[in-house]
Amino acid sequence: GTSFDDISAVLNDINDDAICFFDIGSSEMNLDMAIEMYTGTHRIEKVDAPIVEGSFIAAVALSTGQTIDEAIASVDDAMASSIV
Repeated sequence: GTSFDDISAVLNDINDDAICFFDIGSSEMNLDMAIEMYTGTHRIEKVDAPIVEGSFIAAVALSTGQTIDEAIASVDDAMASSIV
């Protein structure tokens, strides 16, 4: 399972904006609570996509210079078009 404390610790230790993925059930709930309680200055976005496929698409998009919004759109587009 996932731990709210572990997720919060990671979010509070990041040095940049983040795109977060989750799998099922309590992991989404713990991520939601951690994002809600996050007090840092970086942007934290939750994306509803398969972890492996979504994070791969986001990583490729970001590595090619896309913004966080464009990377999230790339993930959303891939999910909508059933590429994954």
